[in-house]
Amino acid sequence: DAWLEQARIIEDKLEEPRRATEPYGRILEVSPLHVRAFEKMEEIFTEHEKWDRLIQMYSNRLNYAAEVADQVSLMHKAASVYEEKLSQPENAFQVMQQAFAIDYSNDETAKHLERLASLTNSWEGLLQSCNQVLQSIQDKKTQVNLCLKIGKWYADELGHPEYAIAYYQQVLQLDTDNVAALKLMGQLYRGTKQWAELVEVLGRAVAAEDDPEKKKSVYVELGQIYEDYLSDQPEARKAYKQALDIDPSLETA
Repeated sequence: DAWLEQARIIEDKLEEPRRATEPYGRILEVSPLHVRAFEKMEEIFTEHEKWDRLIQMYSNRLNYAAEVADQVSLMHKAASVYEEKLSQPENAFQVMQQAFAIDYSNDETAKHLERLASLTNSWEGLLQSCNQVLQSIQDKKTQVNLCLKIGKWYADELGHPEYAIAYYQQVLQLDTDNVAALKLMGQLYRGTKQWAELVEVLGRAVAAEDDPEKKKSVYVELGQIYEDYLSDQPEARKAYKQALDIDPSLETA
């Protein structure tokens, strides 16, 4: 409390906020997770563009943060400073890799990592490290999340749908009804005009789908593929009928 009061006096009475970093720093030495001291130091360092000291403070706090969400948040802050204030995207990329390594399911981290990998031409290193991790982890949910991310990167960022499909197939080996993997594989097969493979994936997707409207749409698409690309009229009629069973007013079928 004494240090807080001293900091308040320096800021409010003396109007010298930079000098308040000393008492706030003393508070953080004793209580590393003190919220007010951290926020005030963050505010002062930002206002006076003390970027190196700000990153150091984030790093110090990271040593004491117990929750994964808090750790990831601090890494995001540090990466943002590296990239936006210090023009060091390579360091930002490294920090984001660390954030991704502790939570592979975090979509925000993945998006930043994608952008930074492109900016720094670091896709090879990112994919290599992800594949090494994939071979060592045992948790099925983590494996699924990581395979989905790697597959997306190969498909969307690197132009290798064949590699992406292999990762989505790994997902389906772990989780046979994973709708996300089935839909993503469907998109790739649709883009490469692999119609036989597409109807197989769509058949699995419709069986795993619970939403009637989505099931109807898949059945209609199956009917169109059988009719227009595979010249299989019996299967086309069967798919259209299944769509009609869900929605008798369907005009397309």
